[in-house]
Amino acid sequence: MPGKIARRKPADVETELVIASAPIRLQSAGVAFRGEKSDKQLVTAKNHFNKILQTHSKSSMSVKTTDNLTHPEVAAEVLGCFATYLFMTLKKMSGALSYLSQVKGFFTGKWQGCTGWELHPNNASDQWYSDTRAGHRRMYTNRAIAEGESLVDQAPPMNWSSLRQVATALFFADTAYAMEERDLIATQWHCMGRASEAGIRHSAVKYVSAPTGTLQFAVGRSKTDSLQLVHAFCDVDY
Repeated sequence: MPGKIARRKPADVETELVIASAPIRLQSAGVAFRGEKSDKQLVTAKNHFNKILQTHSKSSMSVKTTDNLTHPEVAAEVLGCFATYLFMTLKKMSGALSYLSQVKGFFTGKWQGCTGWELHPNNASDQWYSDTRAGHRRMYTNRAIAEGESLVDQAPPMNWSSLRQVATALFFADTAYAMEERDLIATQWHCMGRASEAGIRHSAVKYVSAPTGTLQFAVGRSKTDSLQLVHAFCDVDY
């Protein structure tokens, strides 16, 4: 005769259902938290945007708020003024970029279907907005360099002993990827000098010169708006 099939207790079934639904509940809670945080950021971003409206040269704009602006009144120039205001007001680059993104997203989502409205002539490609954000980062980086400080909430510059430890670990890893990383760290240290300056480095050409065995690459110099060929001699320890 077949053995008896054990009946599952209601409490066991309930426990299994709770455990099975845990990931769904955690995911829902995460989405709700992100939504709440995003809403708070948008409110703060609007408050900042209202301040530039209050000081606008046009009286018709100075009495408006972010919520009751009409779409003909919002153009790329207004967003550019907002970016300048954030740079002059906030020390934290991540916060400024977040508020800029929140306000731009608010206007785009509000009037995307409106005929005849465009935030910028090249709004379809969004390249102008990418250029605005890149320019914002450059302004914050240049200010940090001029003041001899690191960017707020950014990693501090690496010191010599830390560099040697990282390079040694990569050397013993003995892989092609580790060699590439070791090369990049060493050249950045010797050629740029300061970690904060890495934000304005643009390497266009990079190769090893066969006759000399040295690494060569072209580095953009922001002050002269030209490319300069740099010869990097790596330390034997690296």
